[in-house]
Amino acid sequence: MPRHVDGLSGILAAPFLHADFQHLTTNSGVLFILLAVSLSYSRAQTLKAVLIMVFLGGGMVWLLGRGGTIHIGASGIIFGLIGYLMCLGLFRRNWKAVMISVAITILYGGALYSLLIYVPGISWSGHLFGFVSGVAAAWWGRKIN
Repeated sequence: MPRHVDGLSGILAAPFLHADFQHLTTNSGVLFILLAVSLSYSRAQTLKAVLIMVFLGGGMVWLLGRGGTIHIGASGIIFGLIGYLMCLGLFRRNWKAVMISVAITILYGGALYSLLIYVPGISWSGHLFGFVSGVAAAWWGRKIN
């Protein structure tokens, strides 16, 4: 719940909460693939990136998200991983990172169109701030070996 003190715990909890089983399964498949790709690049960097997505992305949703609504689901982490992996090659500039970035852009770049469309019941801000936090995670991790 954006801008409610009771909603602060949701910054950490929201990625684990889902509206129903379909919501959970839809997020789980994509999350599994993106995490597998990211972990294949670097476990330590993936952990740091996901923490940035949870705290920065979740914090931005809490601070700037649409009031009077509840934002739940792993979509912020999914869009964060998309942003992270798309920008990894741009910021890291090694062949493996570039290959991952190209593949993720081809496979998941179309998901970014959903950032331009408002759909009732879907946390547009969660997707957007997740993506932004993923790009930030790629930027901050650019010089770590």
